[in-house]
Amino acid sequence: MLRFPMRCCAAALLLLPVFGCARDSVERRQPDASVPSRPGDSVSHPDSSGRGSHALVQPAELPPGVRAACDSATVIVRKALPLDIRREDGRYFDSFGDKSRIGCRLTGGGSFNTLPDSAGPVDAVGGAFKQHGWRPDLRYEADGPDGSDVGVRRRDVLCLVIGRWDGGDDEDTLPPRPPAAEENRFDAIVECARDVTSN
Repeated sequence: MLRFPMRCCAAALLLLPVFGCARDSVERRQPDASVPSRPGDSVSHPDSSGRGSHALVQPAELPPGVRAACDSATVIVRKALPLDIRREDGRYFDSFGDKSRIGCRLTGGGSFNTLPDSAGPVDAVGGAFKQHGWRPDLRYEADGPDGSDVGVRRRDVLCLVIGRWDGGDDEDTLPPRPPAAEENRFDAIVECARDVTSN
């Protein structure tokens, strides 16, 4: 008579972990958005799934030091380039390495003909930063026919100065000609955020 209840208890004990694990696995597939993720957790964000969304600046409060640096950078860029400069503050993925940052992005576009310096928009803005005590960060330098990038730093704030334009076809064998109006245009981007150097 004692064997039957013991078998029932043993069966119940064996089935408990199975049902417990199944319930646990279902709960893990549906994470609670209100619980902050732990380091190492894989979290997908719908707004960062494509490159188009990475170009956006999501509004966010800037730390005071970053805000002051962005205010200074805005003045520097507007003096260096005779353009209508647009400023956006918040969280974004930088244009150099697609790294998530909180800071500001300044953008403007124009014609090479309107630049006071024939060196181009990146050299003009980079030189203006250096005149105001910013130092080059060589990790962020790149140059090519369709654009150029430089990094400038003041303490723990990094500004990326990026220029994009149509450099033409490298394999074009036709004789050089004056560029058309659309070929003479450039886009300038300056992104500033806190960035602690590794050394």
